[in-house]
Amino acid sequence: MNFDYDLVIIGGSIAGVYAAKTAAQLKARVALVQPLQETRFLQQEICRFQGQRFSLSPELSFYDLPVGEPYSPAILASLGIDAIAGEGQFCPKPRLAFEVKDRLLRSRAYLLAPASSPAIPNYIEGLNKVKAEQLNQEFLANFIDLNSFKNTDNLPKHLIIIGGSPQGIEIAQCFAKIGYLVTIIVNISRLFPEEDAEAAFLIQCQLEADGIRLLTNTSVSQIKRINDKIWVQAGDKALEADQVYIATENQPNLESLNLDRVGVETIKHDSLYEELILNKKLQTTRSSIYSCSYLSQKYGWTNLAIYEANIAIKNALFLPIYQVKYDEIPWAMFTQPQFARVGLTEAQATEKYGKDIQVFRHYFKDITAAQLLGETTGICKVITRRNGELLGVHLVGNSASELIHSWALAMQNKLKISAIASLPHIFPSFSEINSQTAQLWRYHQRIRPWENLLEGFFNWRRG
Repeated sequence: MNFDYDLVIIGGSIAGVYAAKTAAQLKARVALVQPLQETRFLQQEICRFQGQRFSLSPELSFYDLPVGEPYSPAILASLGIDAIAGEGQFCPKPRLAFEVKDRLLRSRAYLLAPASSPAIPNYIEGLNKVKAEQLNQEFLANFIDLNSFKNTDNLPKHLIIIGGSPQGIEIAQCFAKIGYLVTIIVNISRLFPEEDAEAAFLIQCQLEADGIRLLTNTSVSQIKRINDKIWVQAGDKALEADQVYIATENQPNLESLNLDRVGVETIKHDSLYEELILNKKLQTTRSSIYSCSYLSQKYGWTNLAIYEANIAIKNALFLPIYQVKYDEIPWAMFTQPQFARVGLTEAQATEKYGKDIQVFRHYFKDITAAQLLGETTGICKVITRRNGELLGVHLVGNSASELIHSWALAMQNKLKISAIASLPHIFPSFSEINSQTAQLWRYHQRIRPWENLLEGFFNWRRG
């Protein structure tokens, strides 16, 4: 059987472009199909922390921006990638292919790497009239460089965020810190219930200290637009807003791909969104169709999507023998302070290992660099087995997204906490939080049981 390509990648996400470049470097023949709206998602993802406008003028393309140049069709083509802009769908007959612009792309394997959007809550009355995509697009179109806001007329006086995704929390803090009223509404008892309770609670306290109003255990039942205002019915409260941002879980953009006709199955979550059924090799129920990028994640971490892309590429181009292992991959939320994690929470570790765990905590207020810069809010929490095996690390504080990598590398290489404790960290730097937390294990394991004996020894030697 003849194939046009070794791999056809469907989707314009960052992971999709990364996968195309990586496969091309391996000398595979690659096609990358990018729907136009997903190139705009790519722009939003890259520019989120760049302080640039999210909207594009008719005269300016994202690919004209310096940050977008590495993702331009010209650059992709120069790498040997057949970049195709347009919508497409799978065709089952006469044999599996992907059709786009009247072209049938036949490949040995396919990789789904689409962008995603917030899952639209179908229980909110009026949301079909004031669509979630429209609300978010309007908000992002008015998102201005917060470092140079001379004219704040376009910024919302009151911003309501429905849902507690990390992206929504980041946006909430940005606007709260420049003086705008921000309300976050979630239908659960606390933010980030899947995360370590201590770390999540510290972030929640910081939001409230920033003046953000947090409504927990509150369901939104109705949204209505009246003139230039949006009214949100949250529990027994009617809230007026200038802008509403939907910050719920991710819904991958799969509707137009015709997946059901080629044997790709999905499962439904709480009537909100569908998720692909994947095995640990990232194969769908049609073994030649793989996936990465926001399809198996609740919040859509880009570094996890790229990790998935690496696994999927090796399986798709060679032999499907590689499996994902998420416990050793770090991620971070760019809140203030930052929140980063790798491995298990204390609750998960307790459930798995019982009493064979130890928990060590150290606070940023005791770190010299944090004192000098006035960034003393934060904690480093490390969970280990009694033999020093690392199970999980949770960091809240300045540079947490950088500090977490040492722990992740140690876990991936099966190093114990003693390896971190024995490394002299630079003084004064925020990295000392890692060293000082790890040294707590050394004290408890090696020094404390010998305290009485050592005290007696030195008393005897002094005579």
